[in-house]
Amino acid sequence: MDRRPHVLIAMAVFTILIMIGLPAHARWVLPIADGGSIEPSSPSDQGYLISVGNSFITLRRDTHDGKGKNTDRIKLTSRTEFFMAYGGNYKPGQLRPGQYVWVWHITEDPKKAGRPPQAAVVMLWSLDPNDKPSEEVRWHFEKRK
Repeated sequence: MDRRPHVLIAMAVFTILIMIGLPAHARWVLPIADGGSIEPSSPSDQGYLISVGNSFITLRRDTHDGKGKNTDRIKLTSRTEFFMAYGGNYKPGQLRPGQYVWVWHITEDPKKAGRPPQAAVVMLWSLDPNDKPSEEVRWHFEKRK
């Protein structure tokens, strides 16, 4: 075994990194407006808006069978970002019941996202509530899990 100090230090650092799992730990990656080369993490929530307020949205959580009945109330803050699925920003005042959204909370851990959870990003499918995304589009992010 090589006994040079720099080799021993490098081996110790490598061993520690493996032991704590740093290389294998997944990061919480938020989407960015108008795409980007880094794929975001799967959204925290997704579904159809059922009510919209100044600082909250309530959505009917989407399910694969399309019969989701659970609702989630999500807090909007001054730091929440709002953009469309295919580019461009929109204003929170443009949110309407019936629109489809994907929401990323401020952290991956739902217990640390607040009560109700705070949104970091609200990605909107379309300004037109009658324009519904296909099942393939709705579950696009899940395919990367």
